Amino acid sequence: MSSLFAILMLALYFTCKLNSVTAQGDVVVTWERNHPLGGKPYDILQCQTVTVQWTGKGNAEHTLYEFEDEKAYQSCDFSNATLTVEAQVSGTFVVSSEENLTPGKRWFASDQLDDCTNAKMKFSVKVRPPPSLQDKFSGYECEGDFAAGDVVVKNAADIKTCRKFCKRRRGCVSVMYIGGNKLKCRLYRKPPFRAVQKNAQTMCEVAVTSCDPTARSDVQVVAKPQGQDGCVFCNNYLSPDMLENNSVCDSCTSCRPENCEAGNGYCEFTCWATGYDIGKKCCDISVQKRDDSEDCQECTNHRTQWMVENRRLCEDYSFAYTNRCGNEDPLTGSRSWWLDSPVQYCQYSCWKNGAGFQGKTLSGGMIVGDKRARYPQTFDSRPCCPRDDTTDNDLFPISPKRV
Repeated sequence: MSSLFAILMLALYFTCKLNSVTAQGDVVVTWERNHPLGGKPYDILQCQTVTVQWTGKGNAEHTLYEFEDEKAYQSCDFSNATLTVEAQVSGTFVVSSEENLTPGKRWFASDQLDDCTNAKMKFSVKVRPPPSLQDKFSGYECEGDFAAGDVVVKNAADIKTCRKFCKRRRGCVSVMYIGGNKLKCRLYRKPPFRAVQKNAQTMCEVAVTSCDPTARSDVQVVAKPQGQDGCVFCNNYLSPDMLENNSVCDSCTSCRPENCEAGNGYCEFTCWATGYDIGKKCCDISVQKRDDSEDCQECTNHRTQWMVENRRLCEDYSFAYTNRCGNEDPLTGSRSWWLDSPVQYCQYSCWKNGAGFQGKTLSGGMIVGDKRARYPQTFDSRPCCPRDDTTDNDLFPISPKRV
């Protein structure tokens, strides 16, 4: 009797091991009718896999469908379900780690005969964020185009409490902890655009954005410029009427000055550069480090706000090479408005395609209403130092209305 009990316990052990989280945390589901663990809800972390194994038991065919919601899963309603694997007797299907990157729930079942309704050939998967967030920026605060519904604020004694809040909250992908006398935790449903240096009492953390353990998030890490105490990184959001008219902040003669009034939040950098009081001092992103010891200059490759809004890249925006960049015609007096901006947009790609800013004069024609920025200078005449042609991180995030 004791030998029989030992055999049963050993069989149960291997059955449970096959249908539970393995040493690596991945899940294996035995796909057959009336399996002891049929209908089981599984909890996994982001980037773990789920392997479904057809055993061929009874020579019966089974499918694998994914439901769009829990209600359809509970009622075995396949009307809007997605066929993942067609009917087969044996085989293996893996829900990959990349497919399990986004936190949330997923539901699966077979639609053959009464597999779903009576034979327990169904299971659900809850993908949870990992215990710790991937990228940690100590002394930095999160900045991004967060709408009211993207942010939840909670009291938290420390960053560990903040992380726990994020882990438990569905859709949380980043957090910002503010210590000192505030002790606040901000939970975000989207990653920040950048992490900006603040003080030792702040922390910005971002969740997994790739299943590659060596990958890092796309968040820009920005230190405050030297010699610009008290500045903040301003946006250059387009107002609703500017979005409708396909306008841009730079050199916008038709833009209304009221867009620049403090608190409106539109074209902040351009408004500040043209002399409007927007209630804050913007960090001057037009300032570039210059190293005269080299025979070449370190060129950037930043997009204009219009290019950001319209998903254009510096390395393949051929229109810019003939109509923007450093193009000017001394005979007609026509010149690219990029030459009137303190920022040398697509600097490297323009130079590579024979339309560089090198040696050109910046007249300073950024206009909002009746105010004009003046940046009288001549661009560095040295060629660009070797680098790749890809577009650099954007200076400003995309306008919320266009997201």
